[in-house]
This record gives sequence, C-alpha cells and structure tokens, in this order.
Amino acid sequence: SISIATGHHAALVPPTVLFLAKSPLIDQFDLSSLEDVSSGAAPLGEDLAKTLTERIPSIKWFRQGNRKL
Repeated sequence: SISIATGHHAALVPPTVLFLAKSPLIDQFDLSSLEDVSSGAAPLGEDLAKTLTERIPSIKWFRQGNRKL
C-alpha cells in the first residue's frame, strides 16, 4: 500500500470527507497515522463523520468548527 498521510491531523472540507468516507480508491492508501480530523466551510452530518471514523479507525478526534463529533 501507499502512504499518503504521515501526519496525525488533517483539515478537510466536507467534499473531501465524503470522498474519504465513500470512495473505494482510498483502500489503496495507508491512512493509519491519521488521528485527528477537522472539517469546516460547511455543515457536515454526524452520519458522515461516523462513516469516516469507521472506515479509518485510527481517527480518534473529529472536529467540526468548535465542536467534537
């Protein structure tokens, strides 16, 4: 597999969260170092945040604006 995330934090816009949560292309990459995700620019549903954290179980914190989901 190819590692694209060596940092622990990613600041993402909602379309990128949707891509990471749903795209089969992501299975090619090692995102296991990703622990902290922040999303902004538009509201994001808790269901999408949950889908992302289930897909990438190393994510311990998911923040939207000032709140943790």
